[in-house]
Amino acid sequence: MVRKSQCSICLAALLLMAEVAHAEVTVQSLTMDNTALLTPHSLKIGYAVDSYSDYFEETPILSLQYGRLTSWGSFSLRLNAADRYQSQDTQYEIDLYPKLWDGGYAELNFGTSSGHLFPRNRQGAEIFTSLGNGYEASLGVRHLAFTNSSVTMYTGSLSKYIGDYLLTFRPYITPSSVGTSRSAGIKLTRYFADADRYVRFSASTGKSPEERTFPPNIVTLRSHSFGVEGQWSPKTATFVSPSFSHERQELLFSPGEYVGIDKFSFTISHRF
Repeated sequence: MVRKSQCSICLAALLLMAEVAHAEVTVQSLTMDNTALLTPHSLKIGYAVDSYSDYFEETPILSLQYGRLTSWGSFSLRLNAADRYQSQDTQYEIDLYPKLWDGGYAELNFGTSSGHLFPRNRQGAEIFTSLGNGYEASLGVRHLAFTNSSVTMYTGSLSKYIGDYLLTFRPYITPSSVGTSRSAGIKLTRYFADADRYVRFSASTGKSPEERTFPPNIVTLRSHSFGVEGQWSPKTATFVSPSFSHERQELLFSPGEYVGIDKFSFTISHRF
């Protein structure tokens, strides 16, 4: 195992996983007014695992979340627990979705952990607004502080409702001392009856400059992914959400060689 390279790819995978998760929460918030079940409380438990084709161990994550709808918007409290490379870590997060104006709201995220499998500290802010004619847009920023480094990501989104479909485009720009990483993702969601029942297809691509120590130079690493997920209700007030995605990540210690990452997750939630 190459520890320095291992840390690099794990950081990249963690960032992508975290941002995808936040993007999905955002889509649900955009369509919350169309949900069939606006109960004030919710509980959610989830399990996710990343399985690598070579070099790296599986990375399982267990999460537990409580959500609450209020007169000013909504919030959620989340606990994430990870176990990989013979280490354990716990992350605590809070998400806030305050209403700002008619058709506009904010997404605020704060997180912290004491180990090294998650960012030591995490902050995020994004503002969403309706543009009319079925369009919605957002602008935001994420900051993740690790033990020996930090990352600031700038993002946004443009969404368009077309009947029962929602098409969303989201770019990411991440400046660093060795260059600027750029990536973009697209999602197509098909809703059934309401916002709580859907199937979603996604794809993303990007490239990131990284500093290689031997031989000393700057290499540009590429990654590509596609995925599918869905949510339905087997009985009133209970929802299940499985997902699968596949990512190809170029390796820092072997440019031109890719590792495959299969990502599985399953969540079950109950509203009351």
